[in-house]
Amino acid sequence: MKSIVLTSNNFNLNLKNNSYLQNLSAQKTTKEQISKNYFSNSKQNTVQNNSKISPAYVYEKGSSANEFYGKIVYSKPSSIYSLPPSKSGSSIQNPNNSSKILNSSSSVEKTKTSETRRTDPSKEFWEQRIDKWIFPLESKNLIVANPATDGRQFGAPRDGGTRTHAGVDLLTYDKKTNKGVKDAKVLAMTNGTVTAVYDFYAGTQAIEIKNSDGSVIRYGEVKSKVKVGDKVRQGQVIATVIPNTETGNAMLHLEVYKGDSSGPLTQENNKTYKYVPQANYKRRSDLINPMDVIRLKTKSEKEDKK
Repeated sequence: MKSIVLTSNNFNLNLKNNSYLQNLSAQKTTKEQISKNYFSNSKQNTVQNNSKISPAYVYEKGSSANEFYGKIVYSKPSSIYSLPPSKSGSSIQNPNNSSKILNSSSSVEKTKTSETRRTDPSKEFWEQRIDKWIFPLESKNLIVANPATDGRQFGAPRDGGTRTHAGVDLLTYDKKTNKGVKDAKVLAMTNGTVTAVYDFYAGTQAIEIKNSDGSVIRYGEVKSKVKVGDKVRQGQVIATVIPNTETGNAMLHLEVYKGDSSGPLTQENNKTYKYVPQANYKRRSDLINPMDVIRLKTKSEKEDKK
C-alpha cells in the first residue's frame, strides 16, 4: 500500500490508500464531506500534529526561482488540493546553495491559480503584483538558506509556540558557516513613501513604506539609508542588511500588508486576520502571506525583459 506524505516544520500529514482517494474524488461529494473523509482520523488517513496548528507550506514544483512559491494548508482543508496518484511528497532540503535552494522541487502538483486563490486569499494579492514589483535584493544568489525552512518561513512558531512568525526571513549571512555577505543592499520593491524608520530587533532597524498602490511593506533587520517622508522609486537602495547582535546572522525580515486596515503594524492584542489563517502573529489585521516574494523578478531580470 503506497502513501503520500506532506511535511512541514510543525504539521505532518499522511494520506494512505490512494485508490480510496481516487474513488472518493470521482464521487459527487460535498465540500464538507470530502474534507471530512480526507482529513478525519480513520483507517484511510491519519493526521499527526504535536503542536498548535499554524500555516504549513507545501512548496510546489517549479523549473525556476520565479515559479517557486507556497500555499497555505489550513487547519480545516478543503477538497481542492491536488495530489499525484503515486509519488511521495517530500520536504525541501537546505543545501547551502542558493541555486539549489530556489530551484528545489517537490511532488505536489501545481494548483491552478483560481483554485489557489480560494485556498489562500494572499495569492490574489500577489497575482496582481507579480509582474510589477521586484525582488528586494539585487540577486537571489545572495540567499544562503532556504526561506521555507528552519523557522524562516511565514507562520513558523516563535517564543515556544506563543507567537507566530509574521514575515519571511531572507538569510544573506550565516555566522555558523561564515557564508554569505553581511551588507547586502535592500531595494524598494515598488514606488512609495517612507512612513517610519525605527529600531527593530537586536541592534537593527526597520523601514515602513506605504506603496503607491496602498499596500505597506516593512523591511526589517536593516540599516536604513532613507528617512521619513522620502519618496522612493522601485529599485532604489533603501537600506543594507546587517548582522543582528543576538545571533550574528544577517537577514532581511520582510512583512507585507494590504493596506486596508489602520493603526501600527505591530498590534500585540489583535486576534483577527483578513487574508491569512488565524494565529497569534501580533500584527495588523491586513497582514499578507509574504512567501510569494521569491517569485518576483530581480531588478536586473526585469530590466532585461524590457
